[in-house]
Amino acid sequence: MAFILRFGVLFLMSLAVGACGSSGGSSGTPDPVGSSDEVSLESPVHGATLLNKEFSLAWSPSKTKGESRWGVTVSTEVDGIKQTVMTLSTTAQSYRPLQLSDNTTYTWKVEALNDEGESVAASKEWSFHTFPTRMLPFDGALDRHSSPDGFTAFEGAVYFSAYSPEYGRELWRKQGNAPAEQVADIHAGDKGSLPMELTVCGPCLYFSADDGTHGRALWVMRAGQAPRLAGPEVPAPDGEEEDDEPVPGRVPTYLTAVGEALYFAANGTVEEEVTLWRQGDDASAAEEVTRAEGEGALQNPEFGTAYNGRLYVSAFTSDAGRELWRVEGTTAVLQDINPGDASGSPKEMVVYGSCLYFRATLAGHGSELWVVDGDAGPALLKEIAPGGASGAPGGFAVAGDTLFFAADTMEHGRELWRSDGTGEGTVCVKDILTEPSLGSQPAQLAGANGVLYFKAQTHGEGFELWKSDGTEEGTVLVRDIRPGEAGSGIGPMVPFGGGVIFPAEESAFDKELWFSEGEFNTTFRLRDIRVGEKGSYPEMLKNLDGTLWFRADDGVRGSELWQSDGTEAGTRLTDNLNPYVDPDVDQMVRVGGRAVMVATSGEYGRELFTFNAEGGVEVLADIFPGYGGSDPEGLFVHDDRLYFSARDEENDRSLWVTRGTLDSTERLTDRNGETVAFPRFFAAGPDAVFFLAVKSDEWQLWKTSGTKDNTEAVTDENHDVVVVGPYVEGSDAGLALATAGDRVFFRVGGDLRVRESSGEVVQVPGVENPEGLYPVEGSLLFAAQVAGGSGPSRLWLLAAGQSEAGDPLESPQGVLLAPENYHRTGDLIYFSALPEGQAEHRLIRFSVSDNTVTVPTDAEGGSLTNPDEFCGVGGLLWMIADVSESRGIWQLPAGGLQATPLSSLAPGEITGLAGSLRTVGDALYFLADHPLEGKRCLYKTRGATLGPVLDYYGRPLLNAKQPFVLNDYLFLTAMNQDVGSGNVFQGFWVTSP
Repeated sequence: MAFILRFGVLFLMSLAVGACGSSGGSSGTPDPVGSSDEVSLESPVHGATLLNKEFSLAWSPSKTKGESRWGVTVSTEVDGIKQTVMTLSTTAQSYRPLQLSDNTTYTWKVEALNDEGESVAASKEWSFHTFPTRMLPFDGALDRHSSPDGFTAFEGAVYFSAYSPEYGRELWRKQGNAPAEQVADIHAGDKGSLPMELTVCGPCLYFSADDGTHGRALWVMRAGQAPRLAGPEVPAPDGEEEDDEPVPGRVPTYLTAVGEALYFAANGTVEEEVTLWRQGDDASAAEEVTRAEGEGALQNPEFGTAYNGRLYVSAFTSDAGRELWRVEGTTAVLQDINPGDASGSPKEMVVYGSCLYFRATLAGHGSELWVVDGDAGPALLKEIAPGGASGAPGGFAVAGDTLFFAADTMEHGRELWRSDGTGEGTVCVKDILTEPSLGSQPAQLAGANGVLYFKAQTHGEGFELWKSDGTEEGTVLVRDIRPGEAGSGIGPMVPFGGGVIFPAEESAFDKELWFSEGEFNTTFRLRDIRVGEKGSYPEMLKNLDGTLWFRADDGVRGSELWQSDGTEAGTRLTDNLNPYVDPDVDQMVRVGGRAVMVATSGEYGRELFTFNAEGGVEVLADIFPGYGGSDPEGLFVHDDRLYFSARDEENDRSLWVTRGTLDSTERLTDRNGETVAFPRFFAAGPDAVFFLAVKSDEWQLWKTSGTKDNTEAVTDENHDVVVVGPYVEGSDAGLALATAGDRVFFRVGGDLRVRESSGEVVQVPGVENPEGLYPVEGSLLFAAQVAGGSGPSRLWLLAAGQSEAGDPLESPQGVLLAPENYHRTGDLIYFSALPEGQAEHRLIRFSVSDNTVTVPTDAEGGSLTNPDEFCGVGGLLWMIADVSESRGIWQLPAGGLQATPLSSLAPGEITGLAGSLRTVGDALYFLADHPLEGKRCLYKTRGATLGPVLDYYGRPLLNAKQPFVLNDYLFLTAMNQDVGSGNVFQGFWVTSP
């Protein structure tokens, strides 16, 4: 639809993005046509569909008057005076107004215009009312993943675990062409039991799962029966699960079937030990395996393999170290490799021919190739790297009558080896990359149709597809799938038909499913599942009875269940188990007149998004093209710039900046062009933004004003860079930063330091281990221990311009310990703290104007304990707190010291515990359980009204999460059924009072 604005547009929304999507409207009966010069109004299409795009105003002429265009005028009343919101002309006979306010009544009329723009006919006015709660259009917000995993064939069906938002990750099955179905809701609700290690043993399917009552335990099912706990029925534990002692036999891992018995590692009978257990059948209790000689059990067992009707397993004992054990029944016999208490550390066991082969370590010989032949003890088969060096054989695979593996030598580096089961017949196949310190690094070994397939590295091709028949001349490159040195990123290979299937990529980020029979012309992409530059990233490949099962993301439905018969046509989506849209929006801010948020889409991954001109959500910048996106964190707005950390193709987390447009979004380096790594804890000073970043494996104090030339490490009075501590990968423990006035506060070890505007850095005496730095005008509230003391942190105030904190702050109930959850509303700061000598945190109030500390109560003087979820503006406080062992929502009026429960302000039913309190104007929003559906939904209370927020069709917003406020709007993700298609979507919603 083409239209032009005839006059200026009055944007009534407070968001400067222009609009947040079409506002639904309530329809009425059009005015009757009074003369032939009137334009007849059709009934408007309301259009409260999934993306809310269809709300339109439509009309038709009752008589042709020579019109060439149509003029539309939309008006509303502002302070009792009718004002025109917009006028436009169009050749179409419908218009979809997008830039309208919520919860507002509008009138509109249509005029027929001739070529000179003169009105030749006009309609009467018609009114509609916009609805405040709607789902926003989201560009590329596609299905979320079910991520099926653990494909296992059992009793004619394929069993696996998969995720859905209603039930979490649970056990599923697919039988024939029937739709996949969830087997059971083992952990009731949406938490999921997280089934793992599906293992067939005799007539049973075993797996580990957590039902929320017994902890993670061994589960079992037989054909035609529901899953249940393995063994005899056991009572539910007393008390809360997390408070119970570890239960022997629970938390099973390394499930291994040996005949009709199942072995696994689990909590031992001795506290804090993990030992080996045997489940003889599904009805009997599991038994702990014990040593044939000596006392005790096998600790931390792993890498178990069935061989010769017995279990061979790597396990630890205090007298033998980690060694190989042979288990028959519930008795374990030591197969000592490295005598004494030194460990043989056996790994990667594989059965080849009539023997068991593995890697193990012997003093003076390193990690080498070992063998067990029948009932004989372990023997060193081949010392691949002589002396104390290690050959480190691994990646074993059998092809035809040959055992292949990768191993290291000083002469060749890590290359491909083969063995016929004898020491003399164990040799290097080929020196593919003639660089001794490196080698070709063979990996992903798989045997198919008598041929070994693997990936190996060369300087010209990178890691690519190779094959071998066991001879040097028969070990060749099959195909350079991605020309150049980058390599094709080949994943695990699965034997299938006469060759192998594997994931690989022809260019960056386009990983798809490939097939090879060992020749260039028989190596091809099986199907381009995700059409375009990005790939579907197939994973968890499993060949079950001639059908390949895997998961992949076609860019529309998320990572879902797929299968293949080895042909392009037969490679297809089997089931879309989780057909829910969930953009997972959070961290929304306003910068440069635009709203910017972090969200996830199928097209871009997790990136920065913003609103477009039609009110929908679109990507702001695709910083890291590919499957996962750049994952922006730590959004911080100062002046007209947004600072954040993100990943890109060349860097881990680094400093980025944007003014809310694509052109202004860039990676911010220092003045030397070097990366500013892992920026954290942004805080605004008078003329710069301060933050912590990593350089030379140290956390340093940095500052920026948004350009390369003024992004630099901060120095002290001696011009030395201010270092706050060593960098520990994945941790920012012990770091803290805040600004107040022209001073910068930060933590160095256990000290609180202050950098003055002069550059001088001083230590605040008398305190240690500061945390929770909270600036108050030019002063600083913080928690810290008394220097040289012990026990919980106390509350301190460092006054503006001072370098000593004085004594800890006290309330009428005594010294305040462990303060947390600061929230400022007006002149008052509320927080939770533990008065000395008391058992529970109390609500505490600090007055900024006079530095006084008071303790609010309920109307009867009762304490408000364990308060959190603070929100509110203008002095008014909302919170959740306990009073007389009852937890609920409370309101504390501005300046008041007596709180009132919500139940007294707005009577109504709230099911379950409330959470995620947010205020918009004079309305309070929060999440609680729906009284009928039992799922989390959005509630609103305003004045004396209380109840779930409803969409246009009167339905609650279910599975609501992540509410946040920007300007006068509340945004959240929630689930509702699309009226048109019937599909259920976790969408991005907006509402206002």
